[in-house]
Amino acid sequence: MAELQNWQEIKVHPRLAKMLGTARYLVLNLAQEKKQSIPPEQLDLVLVGVMRRRFEKCLGELWEEVIAELSKGS
Repeated sequence: MAELQNWQEIKVHPRLAKMLGTARYLVLNLAQEKKQSIPPEQLDLVLVGVMRRRFEKCLGELWEEVIAELSKGS
């Protein structure tokens, strides 16, 4: 399987693509303010990875909360 070169190669819902673009823009601007250089091609892959991990963590927490709420009703 070919290695993913950047997040734009991923087929995603337009809202998610907009969110990724916004996050990328904000991170690049913050790096510029702090006078740090971030290669955009690396940023794309790291950003997608971090967002995926945070989403998975959020889903895990959501699942635990749903189970706890359902348990209260039993």
